[in-house]
Amino acid sequence: MTQRPGNMIVEVLVGISIAALVIVSIGNLVDSVNKTDRAAANKNQALAYARESLEVITAIARAQFQCTAGSPGCTCTALFGYTTCWQECPFTVPGCAPTYHLTNSGTWHVVSGAESIGTNPTFSRFLEFTSVSGDTNLKYVTATVGWTEGTRSRTVTQATLLSGWKQ
Repeated sequence: MTQRPGNMIVEVLVGISIAALVIVSIGNLVDSVNKTDRAAANKNQALAYARESLEVITAIARAQFQCTAGSPGCTCTALFGYTTCWQECPFTVPGCAPTYHLTNSGTWHVVSGAESIGTNPTFSRFLEFTSVSGDTNLKYVTATVGWTEGTRSRTVTQATLLSGWKQ
């Protein structure tokens, strides 16, 4: 069988086209894997920030909310069998705020508003405290961390229940 003139050029062009498609496909796959990896790392970091907030507030909850019933400045009423109760809002914040965050200037304490942490991306973290209906010795604490990934806003939320103790 004889080769016609120009067949070799067509074969080379087909080969180059197939190679280009394979290279572009591999490039897209690598890009997709990198984006997924970055998204997973951001979510893990956000979960770590949320867990950190809950661990700290669990450790300092009594100092932030607990008062002895009947003492000056105590605005809560202790339940039967308890000598202490938890204030509606943290002692370190004048009045109540919708959200809070933790600061550490030698000791941890609660302040109002959200905080920005980290770079590339910058995370926003805040706490919300909810009193459990009918029990002045329980607080439901929600830690929310948000960040932007490309054009999408992402958030993670962790929560815990804090309780006083019977004395």
